[in-house]
Amino acid sequence: SVSRLDSHRLVTQAEFMWTKLLDVQKYDDEPMWSKIAECIRVRIERGDGRDPTASAASLRRRAAEAVVKFYRTVLARHPDSIRAKIPLAEALIAADMDEEAVEMLPAASDLDDLDKSVALRILDIHRQTGGDDDFLKYTLPLARQSLEEFKDKEEAKPAKAKAKKTKGGRKRKKADKDDASDLFNLGPQSRRRKAVRVEEDEDDE
Repeated sequence: SVSRLDSHRLVTQAEFMWTKLLDVQKYDDEPMWSKIAECIRVRIERGDGRDPTASAASLRRRAAEAVVKFYRTVLARHPDSIRAKIPLAEALIAADMDEEAVEMLPAASDLDDLDKSVALRILDIHRQTGGDDDFLKYTLPLARQSLEEFKDKEEAKPAKAKAKKTKGGRKRKKADKDDASDLFNLGPQSRRRKAVRVEEDEDDE
């Protein structure tokens, strides 16, 4: 098994690698920020064994504060990005800084021009800090609209062509497994949907 010190070293190396990638513009985005934030959280919460007197609660508090600090640097690079503000607001809530989290986001009534997934995340933050009233008031119309759009897309899809069968053959589906995003599954995985191949079994005779 991996010792605590080795585990700490590996997570630290992963954090260093992901952080260096932020210098490349195409990697400076929310999935990468999430990986780094998770590295920070795991590194601090697991500790390196040098402070055996630290309680689990104390380590969690330090980790939450460190994640907030990281997302502040993200927002400093992208001051007008709502996608940079949302994870910072979520981190602030985890660090018991609810008031600042709410102040940096649009009001629940001002989300009409935002992507639905972004609007729902903001509404959830308002729910966590102020109750369910606004969340239900503005989420239900979004949910209905999303359902209608999904239904329209499904109805517009052309009928799928049926796979042909050869004489004496039968269809068998194979799908490759998703690639792991990193050693510790830190942050959201980059799932690549592999094409499902339809193969024909030929008679041996």
